[in-house]
Amino acid sequence: MSRFLACWRQLTARSLVSNSSPFQSSWNVQGAYSGVDPTAGSLHVGNLVALMPLIHLYLHGIPVYSLIGDATVQLGDPSGRTTGRHELKQDVRNRNKENIEKQILSLPEKVITYAKDCQYKCEGADASPLTWNIVHNLDWYKNMNLLTFLNEVGRQARVSQMLARDSVTSRLQSSSGISFSELTYQLLQAYDFLHLYKNHKVNLQIGGSDQWGNITAGTDLIRRFYPKSMTKSPVYALTTPLLTTANGQKFGKSAGNAIWLDPSLTDSYSLYQSFISLPDDIASKYLDMLTLLSSEDLESIKSKHFQNSSSRFIQHSLAFNVVHMVHGKESAKLAQLQTELLHGSHPAPFGFSVSAENSILPSVDKLKDIFKTSNCYYKVDSSTDAIPFSRLLRELGIYISRKEASEHIRSGAISLAHETVVDPNIILTHKDLAVLRIGGRRALILDFT
Repeated sequence: MSRFLACWRQLTARSLVSNSSPFQSSWNVQGAYSGVDPTAGSLHVGNLVALMPLIHLYLHGIPVYSLIGDATVQLGDPSGRTTGRHELKQDVRNRNKENIEKQILSLPEKVITYAKDCQYKCEGADASPLTWNIVHNLDWYKNMNLLTFLNEVGRQARVSQMLARDSVTSRLQSSSGISFSELTYQLLQAYDFLHLYKNHKVNLQIGGSDQWGNITAGTDLIRRFYPKSMTKSPVYALTTPLLTTANGQKFGKSAGNAIWLDPSLTDSYSLYQSFISLPDDIASKYLDMLTLLSSEDLESIKSKHFQNSSSRFIQHSLAFNVVHMVHGKESAKLAQLQTELLHGSHPAPFGFSVSAENSILPSVDKLKDIFKTSNCYYKVDSSTDAIPFSRLLRELGIYISRKEASEHIRSGAISLAHETVVDPNIILTHKDLAVLRIGGRRALILDFT
């Protein structure tokens, strides 16, 4: 069995293929890539689903490439957008590029460790060294002038095809229209594929389902440039489903609900929590897509969950595995413990909780060690601990105004150490830790020590 065929079976079994070139068992994938423009300082969970096929290919010994679009970010991809992107300053673009590159560079080692813990099977893989490369498209555009690009690439492009792309037609029908730079974005992405095909033997491009038009623009361009090579080295396109929230909204920075993979932006506890509230059907699907668990383990987890769905065993398994893969196993264990202490089944002192299996609450000093690096931990300065509760919440940055804090307090949506607080002007007398709960699942630790 070829390495790619074994990998393809993994991808289809895990519902990671939304669309692809017509598949045949003879597919000869020599290298694959997926691109990301540095429009933000971190990758997010929405990017992770397009990375998963690369991860599977990488573990099967097929060379993979992550392309950072430090050239294309200057134009803006119109795919999936109703308006044009705001132009980023060069220093912001450079900082974003450096941060994303660091994230991708750290990924292979974490993936290998996680795959071993999952006892991931790479049927058909041989002893080929695992290679994950990073390329920047500014490297080949910075010395290319406009006339050269138009002559080499523009001459091969067909305007009718460009206008027929979904990302273009939707914008043409909108009130904002589409700029010329956005229209030509697909040509730059197509040339990226051509460059990697010519120089690195990359013949498969992977992206989210909203990238299908841009990716096939690349396969079309390569076939026009190298028609005689298509027999021995054909090119392929593959897209993954888009991750959506429970209400069908796309996970992503543009949607305003991004869950970052950088732990300094979304810590391990917050990343873990982002999966806990997912409905069973979505969590079950994402467990297949975003983990490397075996089919036997996946079946066992789902069976255990549906014996007692209130345990949210699927959601907790998904959360632990994603954090394990992107932040590391120790971070996943810590996030799991933090979740248990804040959302366990039995109430405990200071507003914490415990589980039936671990019914003893750690000491105050131990609790501080467990939570002090988390985004949900707030140290209360001695100068602010004798002020009205609503003002304290504003001073800590939990609310943007005292008025907003007061409204939430009066509504009964806030509790402290298991006691509902309804008076915005109350002066707190806590001297240890206290868990502040806002609404259903948001829990914060206030440290008064």
